[in-house]
Amino acid sequence: MLLSRVLGFARMTGGRLDGGEGGGDPDLRWRFTPSAEERFVASLDSTGDVVPPPAAAAEPLVAASGDWTDFRGPNRDATVHGLQLETDWTAHPPKLLWERPVGPAWSSMVVVGNRLFTQEQRGTIETVSCFDADTGEEVWIHTHPDRFEEALGGVGPRATPTFAEGRIYALSPKGRLQAFHAADGAQIWSRNIAEDSGAKVPTWGFSGSPLVAEGRVFVYTGDEGKNTQKQLMAYDAETGDPLWNAPAGSIGYSSPQLLTRGGNTRLLMLGDKELTAFDPATGEVVWQHASAESMGRPTLQPRMVSENRVLVSFSPDPGIWLVELSGERADTKSNVLWASRGIKPDFSDFVHHEQTVYGFDGAIFCALNLEDGKRRWKAGRYGAGQVLLLADQPLLLVITEQGEVVLVAADPEEHRELAKLPAVSGKTWNHPALVGNRLFVRSSEQMACFELPLKP
Repeated sequence: MLLSRVLGFARMTGGRLDGGEGGGDPDLRWRFTPSAEERFVASLDSTGDVVPPPAAAAEPLVAASGDWTDFRGPNRDATVHGLQLETDWTAHPPKLLWERPVGPAWSSMVVVGNRLFTQEQRGTIETVSCFDADTGEEVWIHTHPDRFEEALGGVGPRATPTFAEGRIYALSPKGRLQAFHAADGAQIWSRNIAEDSGAKVPTWGFSGSPLVAEGRVFVYTGDEGKNTQKQLMAYDAETGDPLWNAPAGSIGYSSPQLLTRGGNTRLLMLGDKELTAFDPATGEVVWQHASAESMGRPTLQPRMVSENRVLVSFSPDPGIWLVELSGERADTKSNVLWASRGIKPDFSDFVHHEQTVYGFDGAIFCALNLEDGKRRWKAGRYGAGQVLLLADQPLLLVITEQGEVVLVAADPEEHRELAKLPAVSGKTWNHPALVGNRLFVRSSEQMACFELPLKP
């Protein structure tokens, strides 16, 4: 009802709705002002800045330790080790290495060697794009004539590409799952997970980033209660052939991830009513924790805080739960140690360090005691941003919804903002990437790389 009124007001006043803000407020613009995407596409048409894949096959790309191969990093936990930064950015300012415009999307970036991969919307085409991570120059793009757009989330792809074994795997918001040679962009195979599962495109598009492990690609389909059997799909990473499917909840925008527990590797998936661990080889359910929520809308990643404890959020209003697991396989039991509304995250993921959880309670940053779920502090109006943990220092790199980088102490006692840097323009819901001391930030309009100052 509110959206209908906003759209009606926009039509009467000459306004244009450019999606919503993180808090749910409409983002209204003057209708006759070109959007950032329109300006970007016009610049491509005039400059010819569309680079086809190289004619000759290039050497396969190989990931090294520290490369950012997945959504939220190689372990999907937004945590970085082995890095010590200068915290006085007045005396030691970060260095801008490059910046460039990009088409709208909520995709993050993966960085392998000197290559950066993301997804974009460029007018009537969707792209999987490869850039030189050292310069920001375009290396190759794969285009497909399609467009996803909805009123609140706006335009463009939602999922982040994944790198594995020299390949890039990318999922479009309408369900096109593709594999490419990362070095030159040559397509290897393509499937449509909506057609394979019988699912319809979710309200906010297919948003879960593909997970690649043990020679398989795992993706989540959901389907809002209609598709009850094929909600988690496994494909052969080499050929794209379907391998197995399993029920995993009907509504969700979370991504599959791996869990190692008791020496066993499990595939963890957060659905609307259950957190489920699967055998990645067969799709067999190993254990399951059910939610009391009847209208869950999971968006975040489950966070393992120890081998037997996991933080989960099924939807924003109930906040987060700390679940304890006991046993293994059929005898696994789960027990909620606490449930807390001291932090109510929506699509802004959280991190944890020692006995404290750091994340977003709506638009305000906060800290939560891991032992009892009680809030320790709440401060920092950063909007619907994202956060990285530098675990060895410890520091928090917060990316605000307005495109600023804020350096915050990982201090359970108080909120201490150490430094701030304007990084990109445009709405910034995208997760950042950090490789060594190079920070990659993108928004719906712009992408940039900064060299952060290191301690001597």
